Amino acid sequence: MNFLRSFNYIEVYNNLLTESECEYYKDILESPKEQKVFNKWGNYVGIAFDLKQDNYVVHKLTSSIEKYKEKYTFLTSFDNWGIESLCNIQKFSPGDYYSNEHAEHGPNPWDCKRVLTWMLYLNTIRKDGGTRWPQQKYTSKAKSGSLILWPAGWTHSHHGIPSKHQEKYIMTGWCSFI
Repeated sequence: MNFLRSFNYIEVYNNLLTESECEYYKDILESPKEQKVFNKWGNYVGIAFDLKQDNYVVHKLTSSIEKYKEKYTFLTSFDNWGIESLCNIQKFSPGDYYSNEHAEHGPNPWDCKRVLTWMLYLNTIRKDGGTRWPQQKYTSKAKSGSLILWPAGWTHSHHGIPSKHQEKYIMTGWCSFI
C-alpha cells in the first residue's frame, strides 16, 4: 500500500518555560527603562532582546531545535546556521494583533538567511489570541511557556489572531545561516 505522509513542519513544545519564567520575560518588556517600538502592522509594543544576555532560554531553544532536527533530518545537512542573538518580546493589547499574513524570510539583508522561526507564548489566552498558518490549515492556541518552531519561508505564511479580552505576550526570533 502506497501513501503519502503529510507534515506541516509546525512543531509545538509545551511547557518549555514555567509561569514564573514567562513572567520574567514579560517584566523585561514592561520595564520603564526599555525603549519600546510600536509596529505599523498592528498596535503592539515590542523590544529587541539580546539572547547573549540569557543562556537559560538559549539552552531551552537549542534543546528543542535539536529535537526538531531529529524529526526533520534534512536540516542536519545545512552547515553554519543557528539561533540569531536578537529576538523580540512583544505585547498585544486586547483586540490588537499582527494582522498581515506574512513569512519570516524575505529579500532584506536581515531576513534572507532565515531557516526557522520560533515563538514562545508568554501567557495563556482563554479565547482566541493564537496564531494561524492558512496554508497548513493550522491554528495554535496561546499557552504560556509553549514554543512553536516552523520554517521561515513563504510556505509557512502566518498571522496573529486577536483576543478581544486579554493581552497577548510573545517572545519570537529566528534561526539563520551565519
